[in-house]
Amino acid sequence: MRRVAIVTDSASDLDAGMAAADGIALVPLIAIFGDEEYRAGQDMTPREFWARLTAPGAPFPRTAAASAGAFQQAFERCLADGAEAVVCVTVAGTLSATLKSAQMARDALPDRDIQVVDSWGATCGCSWSSTRSSTWCAAAGSDGAGRSSGPCCRSNRS
Repeated sequence: MRRVAIVTDSASDLDAGMAAADGIALVPLIAIFGDEEYRAGQDMTPREFWARLTAPGAPFPRTAAASAGAFQQAFERCLADGAEAVVCVTVAGTLSATLKSAQMARDALPDRDIQVVDSWGATCGCSWSSTRSSTWCAAAGSDGAGRSSGPCCRSNRS
């Protein structure tokens, strides 16, 4: 059976432990408070981000999209770990350049089956799409690693 890896970005606000349990790879967006830069979900949890955001006198954060290189590394890691295909669900393309970064990473690996999906949302919309993709792939016939063939495995390079 075909093994499909699921990748999403940290705008999904998925807990790292939950993502790992569901076999979902997380690519961090960047949060910038003043001169300090953090990889969301790695250097700073969502709870820490919100505490920092609401702290009295805290500078308003800026954000930066995850880089194409970060997505390419995540895709290559999934493929090296045995995935035959990757489905990547990103924060809405209207909200962030993250979708474009994921598409650039996909295009850098033209002979691999990598699908990039715009969630048309953030946080809950992105996390729901990612976790449902993981569930659907597993339900299609598990290979023991929780991924297999199914509707999320079709090739589409739009």
